[in-house]
Amino acid sequence: MRRGLLSPLWLLGPGTVLMALVLGSCAKVDYEEETVTQTFEDPTVYEVDCATLTLNSISAVDNGLGTGSVETMATGGTPPYAHEWADSTGAIVGLTSTVLNLPAGPYTVDVTDSLGCSVSDTVEVELELALEGEVIILFITSNSPTATELMLECDQPILNVSSVLTLQPGMSEIPIAFPENTTQISLTYSWSCGNEPIQGPAISVYGENGYPVGGAFVPIVIGC
Repeated sequence: MRRGLLSPLWLLGPGTVLMALVLGSCAKVDYEEETVTQTFEDPTVYEVDCATLTLNSISAVDNGLGTGSVETMATGGTPPYAHEWADSTGAIVGLTSTVLNLPAGPYTVDVTDSLGCSVSDTVEVELELALEGEVIILFITSNSPTATELMLECDQPILNVSSVLTLQPGMSEIPIAFPENTTQISLTYSWSCGNEPIQGPAISVYGENGYPVGGAFVPIVIGC
């Protein structure tokens, strides 16, 4: 009996390699599957109700040494919230819900939620002097159309305010405190209109018959 050459053939399955052995040679056939990608768009339109975002803001008094604080609590909207506090000049004073060590004055907070809804609120840090010293009150009328810086110089140390005050147009009432038993105060002030400094008149305040100064009212008018 003659023996013929065997030609074994294995089919391993669809999508795999088909191997054939014919007369000692090898053949390789690749089978590629077609991949189809479909993209679906979400037609849903989401509406955001910004009216649900509200603020509850409070403040604590300044004792004349810059100890005031402001705080706001946001409710509604979509957390997290971004905070921005500004003073009366528009300068940013804080980026958190609570800001400490603030001087007396109004402060405005803008709160924005994660979807872009925003709401604003304004609170006032009041001045409450708790100093055992002598106090005079400056009644300052500013005719300048914009905020103005007023520079104070005094022969006695001023306990409760800085030597440079930012004044808004109109009337400002500013109590300034001095050490206890101060019998006389010499005060000078100046302001600027643009880049031009203007010097005001000197002011002297003294206690009657050598007594300490107390309860004096000093009117000042500035303008450009």
